[in-house]
Amino acid sequence: MISFTEMKSLFPVSRGTNDSAIEFKEIYVDSEQKVVKGLYVSLINDNCEVDLKKALYNGAIGAVWDEKLEIPRFLPNHFPIFLVEDTCDALQQLILYIKKNRNNDRCKMEKYISLSLGNKSYNDVNTNKLNAYKVLLEETNLNERKGS
Repeated sequence: MISFTEMKSLFPVSRGTNDSAIEFKEIYVDSEQKVVKGLYVSLINDNCEVDLKKALYNGAIGAVWDEKLEIPRFLPNHFPIFLVEDTCDALQQLILYIKKNRNNDRCKMEKYISLSLGNKSYNDVNTNKLNAYKVLLEETNLNERKGS
């Protein structure tokens, strides 16, 4: 899990609640994936607003959002949304933070972060970044299994 307070320290610009009791159990990028207490990382595509609505419906209780995009009006006022310059880079920050700070006291990384794109397509830069993050996650999981 990652707490609201930890998220706020990583990404200080946010909208919505400032409830430090919130904990995100899953981080994911596919808005159609069903999650429990998920933190949705919105990757830039033509349907960001539609994807955020799906993510909210499918279990997101917070999101990482590109600061250049307007925040959709349908979001509840209390819904925490963390505003960043680049959502792919923010995703990398999250992975590295969790890798550094969550070695043995939380659930396995592969169950915690989902980089599945579902049936979505993104530009080549984002796709290449996600593939690199998948390798980073796999390396982390192998290290955890070996006990290091």
